[in-house]
Formats: sequence, structure tokens, C-alpha cells
Amino acid sequence: MVQAWYQGRVSVWDFTDSAASVEIGYWEPGPLSADQLVLGGSWSAYWYNGHIFSSDIQKGLDVLEIDDPAVNQAQTQPGYGR
Repeated sequence: MVQAWYQGRVSVWDFTDSAASVEIGYWEPGPLSADQLVLGGSWSAYWYNGHIFSSDIQKGLDVLEIDDPAVNQAQTQPGYGR
């Protein structure tokens, strides 16, 4: 699962064991200004075909890829993406 934190980061979760889900990664673009508070960050995030597409409020589209053997192996299993 991927989740965008409005004006914040993108989190990647593993729900293989739903009783013990775990955040396996995140991406945070950082502040837009060191001097003032500026509206920005991820507005939404979607997983598609092994990539994460995140729309940033100020900067536009970010495309992320997870390089994790467990995730990559799961993508090759029958029924993936249904």
C-alpha cells in the first residue's frame, strides 16, 4: 500500500500479515524554503505497475520505484495486480 500524507511524505506499507503491518519505506521531498512556511508536499500517491506516482502540490509529478527483493518477488507471482 502507498499513502500520501497531505503536504508531507509518501509511505509504503506491507500488509502481508494484516495483524502486524509495517512501513517498509518512505519518500519525503523536504522543505521548499528554509526561511518560510510554503504550501507543498505530496497531495496523493498511487501504485501502478511497480512504480509509485505522487502528485506534488508545487512541483508536479514524482515517479518512484521500490528496489526491494521482497516487493519485486511479489510482483512476479500469479494474480499480482488484480
